[in-house]
Amino acid sequence: MTCQPTCRIQRSTDLDPHDFAHGIVEGAFSLIFPDPQARLRLGLRAISRAGHGGMAWYVWTAERTGAYEIALVPDFPDDAAGGAVLALRYFPDPDEPAFQDFSTVEQAVRRSSLFDRTGTPAFDQADALDPALFCIGSLVLVPQGEERFTLRLHVPDRWIEETPDGEGATDRRDVAAAELALPIVDALVGGVVYLGRAAPASVQIWRRPGTVLRGAADDRAPRPADPAVTEWEIEWSGLAMPGRSPGFDPASAGRRPAGPPWFAHASETPPATAPWPVNARWWQAAHWHFDPVGMYCGHCAAEEAAGHVHILTHHCEDAHHEHRT
Repeated sequence: MTCQPTCRIQRSTDLDPHDFAHGIVEGAFSLIFPDPQARLRLGLRAISRAGHGGMAWYVWTAERTGAYEIALVPDFPDDAAGGAVLALRYFPDPDEPAFQDFSTVEQAVRRSSLFDRTGTPAFDQADALDPALFCIGSLVLVPQGEERFTLRLHVPDRWIEETPDGEGATDRRDVAAAELALPIVDALVGGVVYLGRAAPASVQIWRRPGTVLRGAADDRAPRPADPAVTEWEIEWSGLAMPGRSPGFDPASAGRRPAGPPWFAHASETPPATAPWPVNARWWQAAHWHFDPVGMYCGHCAAEEAAGHVHILTHHCEDAHHEHRT
């Protein structure tokens, strides 16, 4: 099992994948989560940095009871891919129906002491978790000029693996990967669009025959195309870098997927009819406007500007900002 895409991606020679991924993922979520209205609209509940040494985030959504991990793939071969590649994993809650779709090994690990009460790897156990487990897809980030980037999601509709268990039986994993991945990817895309006040320049989707992984536990090599699996590639082009100016740079976003897309839309508004997995939020978020978090208080602002400790010298009932005592 691997969370890495199989496609080739042109690498920018002066790109630092660590800084690039951090600027997008951390940049977007750090601006979204303090805003309760945006967080609610995007279906986000909580976020935490992962406990292991790599760059990774744990994210909880309102739609799923499990937890997601978005993790930078380290040391991705220069001759095989470029930009920044992020592994997308889902840690299912043992009480949700999707839990039974994961392999026997994954179910046992999820119930073990490697995980804490948050449903994510325990801080002192995170490095012990096999990174090949719980994969549902991958994200590719590609720079598009100085102010824009392209995001690509690679995910099968069903991630199927069949592995002999050594006792004559087969351990089968049959996870609805695309369905699991969309809540967190929709939230990331919607958040970037909301922050940048601009819809993607274009959205394109490709559908290709997928594969079922069959073999020994140490040799899960992809087999020829299987009609039971469809591989999805969704590309959002011209997304604004979080926290940057809204200028548009039409520079190329690197490698273009081969073949005509199954779906293509280039407009500031969503399509009139949108087939699954297209989400109108990818365009609508550019026009969201929420009330400010908290009310402006001239007394508080004046005392803070003067360096005074606020001791409630006036009648201020705003529950959205804190008063120091």
